[in-house]
Amino acid sequence: MSIGDAIIITDNRSIITDINSTTENMLKTSRNKVIGQQFSNIINIEIDENHADINPYLQSAISSGEIQVVAENTSVYSPQQERRCYVDILLSPINDYDNIIGCIITLRDVTEKKHLHKKLEYQAKYDALTGLFNRHAFEEQFQVIFNELTDDQKLSLCMIDLDRFKAINDSCGHQGGDDVLKQISRIIESCSRAEDVVSRQGGDEFCVMLKNCNAQHAKKIMDKLVQKINDFRFDCGTQNLSLGCSIGIAEISNKTSSYSDALHRADIACYKAKEAAHQQVLIADNELD
Repeated sequence: MSIGDAIIITDNRSIITDINSTTENMLKTSRNKVIGQQFSNIINIEIDENHADINPYLQSAISSGEIQVVAENTSVYSPQQERRCYVDILLSPINDYDNIIGCIITLRDVTEKKHLHKKLEYQAKYDALTGLFNRHAFEEQFQVIFNELTDDQKLSLCMIDLDRFKAINDSCGHQGGDDVLKQISRIIESCSRAEDVVSRQGGDEFCVMLKNCNAQHAKKIMDKLVQKINDFRFDCGTQNLSLGCSIGIAEISNKTSSYSDALHRADIACYKAKEAAHQQVLIADNELD
């Protein structure tokens, strides 16, 4: 128990008999308003974002005489609160000469800790600039989808490399370059289907995984993307700048050896497309093997 914890005391019927000032601040209420009220009528509890009844936990603590810890990922809120609080909840029975006469409920506010954890989780999974999956998360998504492939299913891995992006960075600065990358990300998403997975691999490279899609169908989708990026214009002062892209496609089956092999084939096809002529889409298995 910490001096900053919210403390609520109940009798053995779960009627509130006292609270401390931290509880008043957390729930935006006053001591006089809650004393005599059922605990469950004052505070709403959610566990894993689902409504939960605290009474079974309270009754278990009171009937067993043992301390109860409510499951992690618990939040509390009341109608008066401006925000939901994530808390650790500890239920400690009050023993009076072998008679359980009530319970001390300790609420430890871990909201900031929870938000920091969510932020770190997000940063581990998503690209900070574009909001797309990052390289690591994209590989994880690939493994999940790849492991579910049947003999008659295909997916396509498309490596996208922007053309003339350095000219925009040089002319408009890094802020202008960042704006372009964000806008290009939305264009790539708009050309992808709901079930597809889009990532930023780093710099001006992107990768798209097209589910249930052979290489020829993927090429049709990527041809449309090439056209959209070719039509894109970015205003930079008095200049109206354009981009292009080169795309390599690797078709994947459940016989593909590994993610790194698939990515390597798509990357080589992308490099060949860029070398041969900008704004081109090449299929690795057809053009390279």
